[in-house]
Amino acid sequence: MKHLSPFALVASALGLLLGTAAHAQDVYNSGAQITLIGGASIYVPGNLTNTGGGSISTAGSTVQVVGNVVNDAASTYTLGSAGSLEVKGNLTNTATLTPGAGTILLTGTAAQALDLGGASVFNLTVNNTAATPLVTVPSNVTVQNALTLTNGMVRTTAATKVALLNAATISGETTTRFVAGNLEVTKTAVSGASPIDFGNGAVITPNNNLGQVTVTRTANLNTNTGPAPSYGNLPTDATKKSIDQIWSIVVATQPAAGNPASVTFSWFQANDNGAANFAQTRVWKRLNSSAPWAAQGPYVNANGRTITATATSFSDWTVSNSSNPLPVELLTFGVVRAGEAARLTWRTATETNNDHWDIETSTNGQDFRKFAEVAGQGSKLSPTDYTLLDPALLRYRAPVVYYRLRQVDADGKSAYSPVQSLAIDAKSFAATAYPNPVGAEGTRVDIRTAQAGAAQLAIYDATGRLLTGIKTELQAGLNEVALREAGQLASGVYFLYVTQGSQRTRLKLVRE
Repeated sequence: MKHLSPFALVASALGLLLGTAAHAQDVYNSGAQITLIGGASIYVPGNLTNTGGGSISTAGSTVQVVGNVVNDAASTYTLGSAGSLEVKGNLTNTATLTPGAGTILLTGTAAQALDLGGASVFNLTVNNTAATPLVTVPSNVTVQNALTLTNGMVRTTAATKVALLNAATISGETTTRFVAGNLEVTKTAVSGASPIDFGNGAVITPNNNLGQVTVTRTANLNTNTGPAPSYGNLPTDATKKSIDQIWSIVVATQPAAGNPASVTFSWFQANDNGAANFAQTRVWKRLNSSAPWAAQGPYVNANGRTITATATSFSDWTVSNSSNPLPVELLTFGVVRAGEAARLTWRTATETNNDHWDIETSTNGQDFRKFAEVAGQGSKLSPTDYTLLDPALLRYRAPVVYYRLRQVDADGKSAYSPVQSLAIDAKSFAATAYPNPVGAEGTRVDIRTAQAGAAQLAIYDATGRLLTGIKTELQAGLNEVALREAGQLASGVYFLYVTQGSQRTRLKLVRE
């Protein structure tokens, strides 16, 4: 008596279409239900298409497809316990892909695409052996348990990512095979004094209860612009840049004041971004994608492509050697009324080959002229504060006066700051804080008002919770109020409200 395999039985009973003639190597399931059980093994010499509401379930079974796999049109594909789907072509899912506890293996001998439409997989193994081994990821892929790289690069777009959930691990990355683009790793309940390896080049020692932490490594995209820049650079010299790798770290709770965490970063030679020597290397941090980079800690030897930094807060991080410093970093630039003059204040985080500043003014916001020059700091790795008075403010005879800075390098290259305006209106009510970002000494608030009277200064956190405040008496004109309380805040972003009667203004404060 002849015995049919479990696959043959189910296929026969449900009318599975095994194409004939021109489609003899393909399997096309349109609306049927296919269930593989008991360790069944199916080999498809061509393409496997599951469409028209079809259902395929491979509990404990193996499916090997030489061509492409397509799961679409309201169909379902379920990798049950210990089931596997090996694909040598492309895998495209626009319907329902249920990971179960199964494994997807990509073993092509040509470039492959893994387009899951945002679906999850339990295990994903990449063993692409093409001459230029590559698996592209045009839509998000979430891995629940294990991502294993045996051979071949995995590359996301700037807008897509490979995401590893809390219990998931990644193994097999080397300088010739890794996840290029965006690799996001999330871990919950991150706390304690032991290092926690996120598997994407970031090891965090919390020393605090940080809660859920997500680390996204953006690497090897070779871009400093767009939705996912992978490196920072000096705008006036494109050869001055960081490694081609940025880590964005988001934590539920920032470290407590006075109790920093630490983070160790590592990267592959493929992401050196042209740097040849890391004997003098430092870590850089920025608050967000539009903020300037600020140096973190001294230069150290990182020839092993590993470097550690203290973290009083978490945001975006990268690494640069002394030959490729990041920009002259203008942190703040503000202008306030000072009697019959204008007071200009600005602060840099670091400076590289900064010869001087040209200070320019305009009465229409378009035609600027230089009226002063201030010497720069050359190359300096710590913050610098600048102050300048423009005594000619009232002589411009304009309702609004505009100011900008022109930073000039030693080689003559230059860059402009944003334009600041100052309204010459005696009835105006305005305030500015300096320094900002705020240091341990606090900040000074310059308040301009047309009337004398009591005023309140109140600091709120990002959730709108009142943290601290003071009351003061203002005189008509310019007032200087010391706000030392701001120096006691933890690192982060806050809002300062200055209120006098019915007049109110808001400032954003950044605590270093």
